[in-house]
This record gives sequence, C-alpha cells and structure tokens, in this order.
Amino acid sequence: MATSTITPARSRIAMTAFAIIACACLSGCWTSYPRTVAYSESVAPVGAAVDVTNNKGDVRVIVDPSAEQITATALIRVSTKVAKKERPFLADEVEFSASLEDDGPWPVLRVRAISPDSTAVNHRIDVLVSMPRCTGARVNNANGIVELKGVSGSLQVENKNGPVLVRTPHRMDEPVALVTTAGDIAYLVPPGSTGDIDANSHDGIVSFRSMDVVSGSTAQGSSFHTVLNNGANSVVLRTDKGDVRIFVREDPLSLRVKLN
Repeated sequence: MATSTITPARSRIAMTAFAIIACACLSGCWTSYPRTVAYSESVAPVGAAVDVTNNKGDVRVIVDPSAEQITATALIRVSTKVAKKERPFLADEVEFSASLEDDGPWPVLRVRAISPDSTAVNHRIDVLVSMPRCTGARVNNANGIVELKGVSGSLQVENKNGPVLVRTPHRMDEPVALVTTAGDIAYLVPPGSTGDIDANSHDGIVSFRSMDVVSGSTAQGSSFHTVLNNGANSVVLRTDKGDVRIFVREDPLSLRVKLN
C-alpha cells in the first residue's frame, strides 16, 4: 500500500411538488419549504449527467441503483427569527428550476437554486439529487458541503466556503477537478481507478493511501503529485484552507470521513 502525507437543449415536462415543513436544526429553528421535480420517464434507468448551481447551501448527488426515477429537491430553510408571515415570501424569492435535457451522449439534469442574497443568514438552500445512475457531474456551489456519492464519469466541482466529498464504487478514469476556497476535500475511489493527481492545500495536510500502483510521487511544500495506475486523466484537488485526503481502497462507500 502506498501512503503519503505532506503538510502545507430540449427539456422534458416535469411535475413540481410544494410543501411546508417546520423543523429544528442544531443552529436554531427553521421553517422548510421543499420543492421537488421528478422524472419517471424511460431515461431514468439509463441515468444522466448532472449540472448543479447553488449559491447558498449544500449540494448532494446520491446514486441509488434501485431508484425508478430521477428527482431534484431544493429544501429552502427560513429561520424562525423571520416573522412567520414573511417566511413564505422570503422562500418565494429563491429561484429553483430543474430540467432534463438532451445534450450529447447522455441526458443532462440541470438544477439551479439561486438566493437573491447569498450572504444573508436568515435562510439557506439545500439541494438533493437522487438518481439510478450518474454519468458525470458539474457543481458550482457556495456556503455548504458538496457530496457526490456513487457517481461516475468526469467530475468538476467549484465550491466556495465548504468541503467536498466524493465516494464511489466505480473506477474513475476520466478528468476530475475538486476545488474549494475553504474546507476539506476527500476523494475515495476503488482499485483500478487512474489519474495524474495534483493535490494542494495552502493551509492543511495532503494524505494519500493507495492499494494500487503509483509512480512519480513528489511532495513539495503543500503540493503532492503522483500518477495512479499509469493514468493520463487529470485529477486536481485543491483547497485554500483545509485538508485533502485521497484513498484508493475496496468498498469506498463504507469509509466514513469527517470533514471540516
């Protein structure tokens, strides 16, 4: 086992459901307004790529092979410190849309959740995408975690002020770029994955553990480079503040990682 640690076009029609739920959270009380778009067409078992933009909260893309449809949900949480009669109006100001479009070899689920004030502390938007198969993902997010579970294909994540977690049982052999301004990054993949890996943490550590063959490993300052299984596909992992962890091991989904 190798181990290294260093120190610093066409949209289909969907149904939308609306509901209101009162809930509590660790940081206080919220009133939640879920909005869900579901696709139960024949494309669902085939899967799709995802393209998600959220400027205020979490993004989770979860692959469930038993799922019979693709769903995208935005949970708009409004603080109970906001006057009760004003909460629905604040939630209504959030723009949410999801469309399944034909774009190249795979359909693409495009999800947009946009707050008119991404700096306000009285509300947040958490996006959950559930699907039977994910053939690639692009996520642009702010102020929350980005979690991609069970995905495959090319990945591109840009996060502002939040960690990034990728866990998948599928061999990864396409380009990957996971970047955040602040937060940990964890990239957990199975043996047989490949990559020309560049990892960098300006204020943290980079950890690398692999069951597979690596070559050309170098560490300089807060940067680490290695080639996994002679891979030519670029794998870039970069955080300005936090740790970077790379694990190549059997059953990555069973590994629990705490992120800051």
